Amino acid sequence: MDRLGKSETYADFISDTIENSGVKLIRLSVKDLKEIYHICKQFNLDFDDSYQYLSALKHGYINNHYNVQTFQRANVQT
Repeated sequence: MDRLGKSETYADFISDTIENSGVKLIRLSVKDLKEIYHICKQFNLDFDDSYQYLSALKHGYINNHYNVQTFQRANVQT
């Protein structure tokens, strides 16, 4: 980025999209990452939907009674 003279633009981008946006970064442990496979199989979800589901579950954004079928239908493109 320095070669292109864009390092300040990058810093502005990080500030705008993460620091000042209210976005919260959440992480999954290695143990959680291994659990994604089981969620894919259990709910017939692809990897990214399973990752989002598990992240929301582990960080308290949804509970165990969340309707995964509704979640899945909402993400289907027609």
